[in-house]
Amino acid sequence: MKRARIYVGCKQNNRILFRSILTPTEETHGNLYAAVIGPFSTHKGAQFMAKFGAGNPHCQCVADAEHLAKWYEKHEALHRELNEKLNLKERV
Repeated sequence: MKRARIYVGCKQNNRILFRSILTPTEETHGNLYAAVIGPFSTHKGAQFMAKFGAGNPHCQCVADAEHLAKWYEKHEALHRELNEKLNLKERV
């Protein structure tokens, strides 16, 4: 059985994540979306594209979104850890 792949559907000014077993075409998904981006390997990559991809020159394709989502997650965790350390120092 085929596994449902993750896509981002573009409809007006919205980007919507969806899963599909079929490769989206105009016949299968044209009534729902004006354009479709994907398939994505990870849910985080698709979320990144949906949230930050519009008009972003650094996020032009699926591979860019996957790479940036991984980078963003790593740096967000480092930023959180640094903030926690700074907050602990201020309390002392």
